[in-house]
Formats: sequence, structure tokens, C-alpha cells
Amino acid sequence: MVPWMAPVPDAYYAWCRYWASEGFQKASAHHRQCRGTNPNHKFGSDDMIRKAKRMEATSGQKPSDIEVYQEGHKGPDPNNPVQLCSQTATDRLAAYGEEMVRRHGPDFDWRHEPVDPSVVYASGGGKTHGRSQRTGSSSRSSCSRRPNEQELEIMRMREEMRQQREFMEACNAHNQAMYQLMQQQCMTTNFPPPPQ
Repeated sequence: MVPWMAPVPDAYYAWCRYWASEGFQKASAHHRQCRGTNPNHKFGSDDMIRKAKRMEATSGQKPSDIEVYQEGHKGPDPNNPVQLCSQTATDRLAAYGEEMVRRHGPDFDWRHEPVDPSVVYASGGGKTHGRSQRTGSSSRSSCSRRPNEQELEIMRMREEMRQQREFMEACNAHNQAMYQLMQQQCMTTNFPPPPQ
């Protein structure tokens, strides 16, 4: 048991039951499959903003978004900074750079300019979203589809409700155990039992 959960073992065991549940295991296996075997990034526990702040603290200069991306996706060979941690990351950065040069000319310093979302979209292939115009079928796969804002909000709310429900169950179990302990102590000390 992790030390910070020692005071509430019922909560810890509630989490253990959840992690061992068929639903969690199924979702975990699906997410593992969607992640693939290659590393997607090397940020660790940092995100883009935190990585940028760390880089700025180290160098004294604010890095560009592309520099942060490269640092967070750096490959195994420090002598070859163009090769990132995965071929996908390398290809995406190269395609983005090529599109920026195509739009702004060969002298454009795209690595130090703000990221252009339209170039990100165009260099990513401009994949269609939703229903296909020709077939009427969905063009999204279960692993590559990104939820829209409304779906994200619903997922966030469901997760928050699930966490609250599990927390309440753990609290109830803890309170029940404390009540029983208090009853036992009252019986041994001749105090009246606690109210229910």
C-alpha cells in the first residue's frame, strides 16, 4: 500500500478493485494498443509549457514551440537532432518545415516562428473528419479519432462523477469502520454509543 493511503485502506482497496475490474483492464489494453510500441514523446511528466519553462530556466532564453517539440521528442543520437524519438515525429516535423518553407520561402526561419495551425493541418495530410462525402461512412478509427469539445466535456464529467462515486464509497466504508470502532470503544469504556 502506498504510504499516503495508509490512513484510508478502504479507499486504497476500492482503487485496487477498480484497477482489477474487467472494464478498466479492457480500456487499459485498448489504450496500450492505440499507443503502439514506439515512444510518442520524451517529455516524461512535463507537458509543452512545463518543458518550455525548464528549457528557459536552463538557457536563459525563451524557446520556440518547435524547439520545445524537438526537445520533447529528441531521439537517441544527440549528434543527429533531426532524428526524433519516433519516425512519425520525425516525419511530422519534416513535413511541417517543408510546408512552412513552401509558403514563406527558403529563407524563412520556421523553427523560431510561432506555430501556424493551418500549416500543421496541411502538413498532416488534411485528413477528413466525420462522415465521408463519397461513402457516407465514418472515416474515423477507434484509435485515431479525437473527441470533439462536447464529447471531451462529457468524458470529463463522467470521469469526475466516477471518481466522486468511488471516493464517496471509500469514505462511507471508512466512516462505517470508524463508527464500529467507536461503538466497540464505548462498550469497553461504558460511554453511551454514538448516534447513528
